[in-house]
Amino acid sequence: MREILPAGPDTTPDDAYSLLSDLGLLRLAAALATDEGDLPAVRAWLACHDRWLARSSAVLGRAEGALGWAACHRAAGDLPRAREHAEAALTHATAPRQPLALLAARRLLGEFDTAEGRHAAARAHLDAALALAEACAAPHERALTLLALAELCAAERQPAAAGALVDEARALLTPLGAAPALARADALAASPPVAAAENLPFGLTAREVAVLALLAEGLTDAQIAARLFISRHTVNGHTRAIYGKLGVTSRAAATRLALDHDLR
Repeated sequence: MREILPAGPDTTPDDAYSLLSDLGLLRLAAALATDEGDLPAVRAWLACHDRWLARSSAVLGRAEGALGWAACHRAAGDLPRAREHAEAALTHATAPRQPLALLAARRLLGEFDTAEGRHAAARAHLDAALALAEACAAPHERALTLLALAELCAAERQPAAAGALVDEARALLTPLGAAPALARADALAASPPVAAAENLPFGLTAREVAVLALLAEGLTDAQIAARLFISRHTVNGHTRAIYGKLGVTSRAAATRLALDHDLR
């Protein structure tokens, strides 16, 4: 990638070897930077991708570009903007129909709906994503969708169903050597059961309770992010919300309240 695009995100379409193939490299660069948590680099690569798309007037690539922006805003903890871009990706992938991009958009929207407690909408998106994964004979995409469905089942307090989905995903991922997805499966299997919403104190959400419980165990933000398969930016956002709801300003005080209310 560096050899083909030596100027990085400042590369112009005139310097590209092949515009359409190099667009894929720009998206790859953004994805790698997302994994590294380098959000300024993510934005630079995606902005370059947008410029190249505008220059080419291409239709293909717009859905994937929107998905890249959705991942960027999700990593930054800006879920409303992440959802906005995921919905744009769904529109771009629908006409003309692009099954793999459509699958990714459906899965991402399902994950957002799960996080926001819209379980019926989440299941509709994830069932559609699973059908697309099966139609495309894409085992890795199928496994990722099964993990998203497992998160939904956990949120619906169906631990047995969640466990079965995680096991099915592992069976697909192990022969592929898909280490990040397998780590996500392990994190799901290790996650504590979600309490009923009516039993959560201080107006905390189920995800905030999960973050608080791990915080009370003494885990760092990075360790919490790895355990829950979310970004450190998202952990920071949850932590700020938790402190506000608990009326505290430190980890020690939050830990004390977690212990007092048996949230550890």
